[in-house]
Amino acid sequence: KADWDGEMTGILQSVTGVIAGDNGREFLIIADSSICTGASAWKVTISDGKSFDAALKKVDNNRKIAVFGIGKHLGNIFGYADGMSYGIVSASNYKATFFDGECAVIATDIPAEEQGTGMLFNMDGEVVGMISSSVWNDTGKNVVNAYGISDLKPIIELLINGKSVPYIGIYGTTVTEQLAEEHKMPSGIYVADVDPDSPAMAAGIQIGDIICEASGEEIKDIAAYQNIVIGSSVGETMEFVGKRLGSDGYVNIKFSVVTTEKEEVK
Repeated sequence: KADWDGEMTGILQSVTGVIAGDNGREFLIIADSSICTGASAWKVTISDGKSFDAALKKVDNNRKIAVFGIGKHLGNIFGYADGMSYGIVSASNYKATFFDGECAVIATDIPAEEQGTGMLFNMDGEVVGMISSSVWNDTGKNVVNAYGISDLKPIIELLINGKSVPYIGIYGTTVTEQLAEEHKMPSGIYVADVDPDSPAMAAGIQIGDIICEASGEEIKDIAAYQNIVIGSSVGETMEFVGKRLGSDGYVNIKFSVVTTEKEEVK
């Protein structure tokens, strides 16, 4: 739970998270970053009812993930947990797109609160998804949908190790073979949007550009692009090569992009 400051004093908000790491001094908990908005202090309540002060360690506000640390004095963490529900997976072949990447979506028939968050477990007790109200929040149906944890692992690994997630700010889609053939487009990722005040915007990347190469590596799809970005370092200058449609067809374009991070929570 988070204590809110200013005009929000006395109002509490809560999300559900899970212990994802141990740095030797603290247990590290991943949760939805909505709990960070307007807050300066947090408490973690575990399944046996005990509460502990928590410290915010890292945030990736692009994918809405926060990491908190609590001292290693939890006691019994295997007590009964409230707020648990069961259901079936209704679909797992969809993708959600973020700036600089995408993630599998696991859809279920489990009822949820309108702003429900938490973790999705399989019958073996393994974490398979991170529940967020931002997954398909415009469908009008209050059921549990989760981001697939496998696609979030590289991000979570960076965060629990105290590292920032590299950010460029391109919202892209893969140029499939069908698109390439029908519209005479080069292969790569098509830039559908550019985040304002982002490294991509500062470098001059525009909607409609097709990014074909980054840091000397060929980009064939969003997954390849995402891996290249995540594998870079914040502050690194990356050289992008692409194509831009002109009056006489596509022309070559090059950009120098300095990666940053997206940790600010508004």
